[in-house]
Order: sequence, then C-alpha cells, then structure tokens
Amino acid sequence: MPVVVIDGSTVLDFVQDAESFDKAMERKFYSIDVNHDGSLSRAEVRAAFECVHVLECTLGMPDAKSPRQVNKIYDSIFERFDTDQNGVVDMEEF
Repeated sequence: MPVVVIDGSTVLDFVQDAESFDKAMERKFYSIDVNHDGSLSRAEVRAAFECVHVLECTLGMPDAKSPRQVNKIYDSIFERFDTDQNGVVDMEEF
C-alpha cells in the first residue's frame, strides 16, 4: 500500500479552497449515507470511523478498552457532529 505524506500547508490549501473542500465533503457524506436518506445515523457515522480506524489513529490502543468504553467514545464523536441533538447528522452538520 503506498504511503502519501501530507504536510500542514497542503491540508490548509485544500480547506481554504471552499469549492473543492465542499465537493469533497459532500461526496464523503453521501458515501457514508448507506441508506440514502440524506442524514447520517449513529451507526453510519460509527461504521465510517471504524473503516478508517479512527480510534487506532487518535487513541493508539483501542484493544485495551472495554466495549463499553469504545461505545462511549463513538457516542461522544457522534454527539460532536449532531449539533442540533436530533439523533442524526445532516449535511450541514457534517
């Protein structure tokens, strides 16, 4: 698997290009929205983060955590996205 190194300036340039960034986020949102209902459920968000191994990348050792602790971590991630607390993440929140 090839490795690509991206520095901060590359990320900053991408984020500042609003049109490109918005298109990329829209594509990602709809790829995560597996049931195509226009919103992301808790399960869809969790599956997306599990797919990219977010806990391994950010916390280093999810194996040392109990399933209950892992659930709490994923719940807290979801709640950060679900800013209006309606139980789903819409495109604007994403």
